[in-house]
Parts: sequence; structure tokens; C-alpha cells
Amino acid sequence: MTKTYLTSKNKVVVNCLLAITLVSNSSNVLSMDISDKLTLNAFINQGYVNSPDNPYYGEKDGSFEFRDLVLNANWHVNENIRFSGQALNRTVGEIEKSEYSIDYLLVDFTLAAESNYTTGFRLGRNKIPFGLYNSARDISITRPGVVVPESTYFEEYRDLLLSTNGINLYYDSFNQFGIFQLEAYAGSRDVSDRTLERYSSDFNGSGTYESKGFSVNFVPNIDQDITFNFSLLDSTSKVTGEASYGFFTLPVQFNFDGQFKIASVQYSLQDWVFTTEYVLADTISTIETPFGEVSNKNIQSEGYYFQAEWLINQNFTALARYDEYFVNNQDRDGKSSATAEFPANNFFAKGLTVGGRWLINSNLSLTAEYSKKSGTAGIQTATNYDLNNLKKDWNLFRAELTYQF
Repeated sequence: MTKTYLTSKNKVVVNCLLAITLVSNSSNVLSMDISDKLTLNAFINQGYVNSPDNPYYGEKDGSFEFRDLVLNANWHVNENIRFSGQALNRTVGEIEKSEYSIDYLLVDFTLAAESNYTTGFRLGRNKIPFGLYNSARDISITRPGVVVPESTYFEEYRDLLLSTNGINLYYDSFNQFGIFQLEAYAGSRDVSDRTLERYSSDFNGSGTYESKGFSVNFVPNIDQDITFNFSLLDSTSKVTGEASYGFFTLPVQFNFDGQFKIASVQYSLQDWVFTTEYVLADTISTIETPFGEVSNKNIQSEGYYFQAEWLINQNFTALARYDEYFVNNQDRDGKSSATAEFPANNFFAKGLTVGGRWLINSNLSLTAEYSKKSGTAGIQTATNYDLNNLKKDWNLFRAELTYQF
């Protein structure tokens, strides 16, 4: 997990910083201390979604089929070695049903920890540091709302953005200019069945993807209420198998190359936290058969949002966010990209979200939000759903009750 340092001026109800501190540094309020070296944390999220206009993860009417069971542990062997891991059981509408996964599982070696810098490396399955929220997107308290901003944390590329098996190098510096944090990583993962289903329900195969990149975080001394971040991720995936074409079954290879860049700014002003992030994703995807390429797509996607959080008091937080996402930023209304199978509104998404969080007590919280949306880019539907049935303008209500210890 990304190491985060809080200052007296930082209000960190900046949710991401609070939870990263919780997971990495073992907050006593929300953790179970097995010993002075071993700490466990657990999170249970029960969600409710009402999407009266379009099916959201296969659910159109009110549904409680949204829940997470999360368990993480930290074992500090000594001041230089730490083991850390997190397991997740996830149910998301009709798309995922009580599926288990290992979010991260790593050993952290601190090479040096001086008064003005810290450096080391992590081996194992590492969360990918991408933007402000990706490293801890599966823990409810890290998110500004019920979910991370969908315009910049593409759910359709979740497997590529979440974590990787490999190495993560980190360097944190504290000097007269401010706090500087650098992470660089490289690794690979198997491509999940869920990812393959997004290509074709008639495809059977396997593959891997490789990823590498870096993240730079800077908190200047001139005003430690502001944070700047820039992250870059390069990802390459190759999947081979067989696909059905009518009466024929042919060997097929899917190739995907993507470069994701995101710039982030977060500013705290008294009881307010303002956040904006902007992402560009350059992707190349091809489908190859024995008869040559049957598909080749080279596009640049773009997404951004503007968000304000009002820290009303220690128990209540209000949220407002506007975001936009374009599958192809050269075709913002989707008309040139539209086909008989993919309507124009499937290539963009715009939305206004308002909501809030109630910290009922130190272990229990309730988060709710309402979104007014235009466009259906990124919406997750059941396999083989006819996208022409999706309404361009639609409404979405989400709520989540979280218990943590």
C-alpha cells in the first residue's frame, strides 16, 4: 500500500489518506491488535442500488446484490520487514456472485528510514498506485462516495488497473520544499474469466497481462493543504483461445495495449475538500484469426471530474461531483463510432452526483448518493445484453452500509 504522511493542516477526512493510513499503519480505532506486531482489519459493505431506467450490473430495479467482505492483515516482523495482505469476497449485481480474490499479498522491505527520507521495495501482489483512490478503492472509507469516480477509474479495465504480481519500489522524501513520494512498479497477472467475457461470451481461452508504471505525489511546504499527483500505467495483454463463429470454431488471439495517464489535484480549505482528476487512456486492441485481423481499434479515451466535499462536522460529510467520460475523445457525441450493435450514447457518459456520508459511530457508517446521467459509456450490463435498449438519460441511486473493525 502507498505510504501516506499527514500534517496538522491536512484535514484528512480526505478519505483516501485516512484509509491508507488505516490499512498501512494500523489505526487502533478500527483494527484488532492480535499482538504488538500483528493487526487485523475487517470491512463488511452491504449496498443497495436502484436504477429504474437502465440495468446497472444486470440489476434494474432496487437490489441488495451489492456487497463486499474484506479482511486485511499487517505483520511487522521488525522495523525493516512487514508482511501485508488483503482478501476480498465481492458480489456485484448479476456480474459477480460472491467471488473471492486476493487484493494484495506482499512483503515490504525498508532499506532506509531516516528523518528526511524513507526508501524500500515490496515483492508480491502490489496494488497499483494510480491517481488518488486506486490503491485502496475496495475499502469503503477510502472512497469519496459509494464508488470511486467512474469517469477516471474505468470499471471496464478494473483487472488491469487493480494490482500486479511483481515489484514495487518506493522513495519518500521530506525536505524544505515539501513531501515528495515516488513509486515505480512492474509485474504481471493472469487475465480473469470476467475480462474474457467482455470480449465474447462464446470465447474460451487464457492469457496474461503485463503492467509497469510510476506514481509521483507532491505536497509543497508552502501550503500543505494541497496535493499534486501524476501517475502512468503501461499495460499489455495477450489472450489466446477459441471462439465460435456460427458453425465454426476458430483459434483466436486478443491483443491489448494501453497507456493510462492521470493528473490529480486535491485542496483542503477549512471544512471543504476540492478534488479534480484528468485521465487520458491510449488503447490499441486487435482480434487475430488464421485469416488475419478481424478487428483493430486504436483510440484515445478521456475522462475528468470536479468534486467538492463538505465536512459538516465529525459525523456528516456532503458530496457533489460532476464528471465526463468519452470513449473516443475525437468523437465526443459517439455518432461516428456508433454501429448497429453499439448506439452513439454508449460512447460517452456525463453525470452530476450528490450524496453524503454519516459516521454513525467509529465502526459503522452509511453512504448514499444520487446521480443524474447522460450517456451509457462504461455501464456494466449482463452478457449479451442489447445495448440499444439502454436509455441515454437515466437516474441511479446507490447506498452502502459499512461495518469495520
